[in-house]
Amino acid sequence: MRTKATRISINAAIVAGIAGTLMQSCSDPFSSCAQTKRCPFGGAAGMMAAGAGPDASDAGNGGQGGVTKGVGGNGAAGANVTGSGAVGPSSAGNGASGASDGGVSDGGANNAGASNGTGGSAVGGASPTLSGGVGSGGSPANANGGNAGGVTASGSGGGAAQGGAGGTGQKLCVISGKSYAEGSPNPNNSCQVCSPAKSTSAWSSATDGGACGAAGVCVAGTCQDGCWIESKYYAVGAANPKDGCQFCEASGTAKWGNVPTSTCATAISAGFHHVCMIVNGGVLCWGANASGQLGNNTTVASVKPVAAALPYAAQSVALGDFHTCALSNGSIACWGDGGTFQLGNGSTTTSRVPITVIASGVSGIGVGRSASCVMTTQGVDCVGTVPQMGGRPTAQKSFVPVSNLQGAQQVALHDLHACALLSGGVWCWGFNPVFGLGLGDGSGEGSDVPLHVSSLSGATAISVYLDSTCAIANGAAFCWGANSWGQLGTGSTTDAKTPVQVSGLSSGVTQIALGATHACAIAEGRLLCWGYNATGALGDNTTVGRLIPTPVIGMTIGVTAVTAGDGYTCAIKNGAAYCWGSNPEGRLGNSSTEDARVPVKVALP
Repeated sequence: MRTKATRISINAAIVAGIAGTLMQSCSDPFSSCAQTKRCPFGGAAGMMAAGAGPDASDAGNGGQGGVTKGVGGNGAAGANVTGSGAVGPSSAGNGASGASDGGVSDGGANNAGASNGTGGSAVGGASPTLSGGVGSGGSPANANGGNAGGVTASGSGGGAAQGGAGGTGQKLCVISGKSYAEGSPNPNNSCQVCSPAKSTSAWSSATDGGACGAAGVCVAGTCQDGCWIESKYYAVGAANPKDGCQFCEASGTAKWGNVPTSTCATAISAGFHHVCMIVNGGVLCWGANASGQLGNNTTVASVKPVAAALPYAAQSVALGDFHTCALSNGSIACWGDGGTFQLGNGSTTTSRVPITVIASGVSGIGVGRSASCVMTTQGVDCVGTVPQMGGRPTAQKSFVPVSNLQGAQQVALHDLHACALLSGGVWCWGFNPVFGLGLGDGSGEGSDVPLHVSSLSGATAISVYLDSTCAIANGAAFCWGANSWGQLGTGSTTDAKTPVQVSGLSSGVTQIALGATHACAIAEGRLLCWGYNATGALGDNTTVGRLIPTPVIGMTIGVTAVTAGDGYTCAIKNGAAYCWGSNPEGRLGNSSTEDARVPVKVALP
């Protein structure tokens, strides 16, 4: 049963509700008067009396706070029998109005959400006792922050909405509509990780230093042990292209390991029946020595390396059939047979020890059967039995210049002709009975001046032996001239008047070497040989000749140098020298005179 006081309270509430309704259009922020900012009052509910609570113990519901020029209005205190609701404070901002509950409400503040990118707008404030709206996440593509949710404080009176955190703005990679966070592995290729910062691809590969890291190589989508330099990976056992005495070491912690300088071979060259290599600047030679070509002041053959009596460190070494020359810091020294003035000292006397021939200015050397050539800033100069046209070559007592070869980068020669490398072109001169000059005219006529091998460009290396020639051009191997034993590697024994590509060696070739009847090349660190094989010079554990390149057993990686002689071959792998093939007088350097069909390690002194 209601008392009189109760009825009065109810009537007051009804009156207040009607008044609130009459002012609603102005308190509504989307009403025309609110939008034109012409509302006559600071806030609708702020100008009204609060309604009375439904009974003596409840607080009355205040009217809704008004919105004028972005400022929430103050509601009047709610009337009740036992107490009053609190007056809500005004709040700046354009947020939605807070709901009333016990006291009067106020407008929620609009705060921008924080983000890693562009901040989104906040959701308006909710009632004091309810959670604010939930903001949307940041955009993966452009790192924009999302819309933050409003958060309110509990208690009587309207709560202000607070800007929540925006989206993280994290960049993602996408495969088939599925997103992957930065750094995640590619589900289709374990060698790749998500790398959206890359301009060309969202996925970084092993060659970019991706998932395989600095100690891995990507093979068919799987990371394997390896090493890398300048974003290029090398498998375990591969030689460091910048340091011939470093090789990729083994698993788990793959890195470039050093071969001890005291035992690391950096260059090797074969003559007719003797070999020399450079170890720690010293020249070590073995094999035939009848002319003193080993340089150890004897004429006794050696089945293992002996030190040539060179007084200074050498950078390169080159061998003729019976003499040897070495280059050291611009100077050249030669020793061995001098019968055709090939030592360059103006004498035909044999020397069993090195003789300094030119003291400075030499940048490279090339040695043939019985001649020697040097490269200087002026061009190419040669001495001895220099290949020339007509009859037999004429012996030159002193170094004479070869025409038009200024700036040559390499010179190679043997018994019948010579070739030089100049600005990517190959120039040859001398006898041409089986087209060793590569001119393609079919006449076989020789030349006493260098002629351009016009069908070849981009050349980086050349090799000459007897009347055959080989070169590397644009990473591919080419040969021409005599081919009786298949030494051109073309799959036939037909002679070639012009350069023809060696079968299967179209790229990645770094060195090539011609012997008397066979040839070898290094491609991507592995060694292949072809041609005559009766003495095992091809290193495939047979004596069967090959018309196309055949892998050498045990030489599949880490090979940095190769040279070929008369029925035998030598190479450097992982800093150590190996030889195989014919072995009279100990030319294999393994303390034996037995032939070998597979590589045998040269015994260091």
